[in-house]
Amino acid sequence: MLNSSGLNLKSGKLLLVLMILIAGGLLLKVEQLADTKPMYTFQCAAETYEVQDENPLPFKKSTMNLKVTEDNGQLSLRYLSSVAGFNDETAEITGVLSELSVSELMYHYQLQLTDLDVSNGHLADYLRHELNIDLLTLNQSFKQDIQVLEMDLAQNYLIIKFLPNNTLWACDLV
Repeated sequence: MLNSSGLNLKSGKLLLVLMILIAGGLLLKVEQLADTKPMYTFQCAAETYEVQDENPLPFKKSTMNLKVTEDNGQLSLRYLSSVAGFNDETAEITGVLSELSVSELMYHYQLQLTDLDVSNGHLADYLRHELNIDLLTLNQSFKQDIQVLEMDLAQNYLIIKFLPNNTLWACDLV
């Protein structure tokens, strides 16, 4: 005959095992969904201002656009920088997902600079900072971490952060 404390102990262990199995199953499902999601394309835009040392005026204003396309682990980043009085600058970076940290929504990519047209240096300076690389050269390979800070597909937006330099982009789903 079982006493009530033995029954409670067995029930508690059974409940703990059941909770661990459910949590593990949910984690596997989230990872599976993250690994098999459909193609997403986001359009991001920002204005940048370049201030000269101690004199804040005049400043140079530019428009920066980023188109992000992610398709089952394949990533494409297309940058466009427009500065009044200068030719537009462009860069394209492509690569593959090397690791996904589901708990942090952190995507680790192996990327390659596949197209680069920088005539006035503004985009090149920006990319060196955002991608944390010293020198931009065509076909250059590098690693990049991108974290999804917020995503709402119903509202069609995404906020991402490039690490380690913490540059942020707010984007609209295209």
